[in-house]
Amino acid sequence: PFVAFDSAKCTAPHCDSIWKKYGFVIGCQNLDRYVANYVRDFKKPQEKPEQAEILIRKLRGKDRKAEDEENQEPHKKRSSDGHGSEHDQQREHSREVSTRTSTDTTTTTVFTTITQTHIHDSFHSGIWYSLPGGCPNSTLGDKSDACLASMPGGHCNVVNGEKDCTYNAEYAGEIRLDDLSGILDEKNGIRTYDDWWKNAYIWCMGAVARGERKGPCKHNVEYSVLTDEGVGTDFWNGKHDIEQGLRRMDRLRQLFREKYPHLPDSLAEPACL
Repeated sequence: PFVAFDSAKCTAPHCDSIWKKYGFVIGCQNLDRYVANYVRDFKKPQEKPEQAEILIRKLRGKDRKAEDEENQEPHKKRSSDGHGSEHDQQREHSREVSTRTSTDTTTTTVFTTITQTHIHDSFHSGIWYSLPGGCPNSTLGDKSDACLASMPGGHCNVVNGEKDCTYNAEYAGEIRLDDLSGILDEKNGIRTYDDWWKNAYIWCMGAVARGERKGPCKHNVEYSVLTDEGVGTDFWNGKHDIEQGLRRMDRLRQLFREKYPHLPDSLAEPACL
């Protein structure tokens, strides 16, 4: 079974019972494309560029004109009883920023995204894998020698299926999110994430106070669910847009090839059934 980890600690319920019953087994979980629209098995057409655009439009389920019409009349999707099917309700995201409901004593505000995911294709989402390491019930830095000895995890050199020998994995490099999104700019003093999202605003306010530039100053934000956009970066814009998702994945592969030219930029994923 798949279990979630945070700082190398299993945060799912009943972690101990899983280790005792099955051993330190690997798990997997197919991601939800209604949350973020990424596909792992899309192949670009090899013919003319316009054919790729046509295919992208088909994957998005409609052309841009139909999308605009749909946004103007969102309630046409609902069934005649006024509620809509369960599937429609699951994939419909309000174009309104917030919805307020009131009673005599309480007022509740529910924030929703302003974009929609329409899935009418046979492509598959990404996969999460869980690989329990040593002392999986403790966070990094809190794993004692005694815990590591009694709960060694499932990693081993030659997998044999025993409870403490369920998988083998090798470090193959990494790409930092700051490099992927391109938010760092050393020429302008943006060397860390803190510089980008916090210090840049402080520096801007100081420059305005000294009369060196005009305001307003804006807080940088990588992504806002309310606008489906970032402030100071557009890398994560359109999380429900399959074309934008493919662009981000292509950028990741490009950076990996540049940093690790001796390694493949993708591998076949084990099936997650």
